[in-house]
Amino acid sequence: MSTLYHNSKCSKSRAALEYLTASGISFNIIEYIKNPLNKNEIIKLCKKLNLTPLDIIRTNDQLFKNLNINDIETKGDNFWYYMLAKYPILLERPIYESSDSATIGRPLENIINMLSN
Repeated sequence: MSTLYHNSKCSKSRAALEYLTASGISFNIIEYIKNPLNKNEIIKLCKKLNLTPLDIIRTNDQLFKNLNINDIETKGDNFWYYMLAKYPILLERPIYESSDSATIGRPLENIINMLSN
């Protein structure tokens, strides 16, 4: 079964939820703010996305700016896995995951394209 990593406060995430529901697709919803992913779950998700953890961090988010992290590019993946687990609000959203792949649903067309392939 597929999964939508969802943040109900995000309009893009709500749009993905509406699209998937209207399409009649069966999927699980993980509200990752309420139920943060652990390091191993983030690692698996990054592999399916074919992205690094830094690639799925919202670096323009105010919290990220407030953290005042220096030398962003020199931090290792373990640092970013830790940051995503500690601060789930930093995770890009929404993310749609199937059994063998995943995509960031920003824009929604990414999810639509994934489902049509």
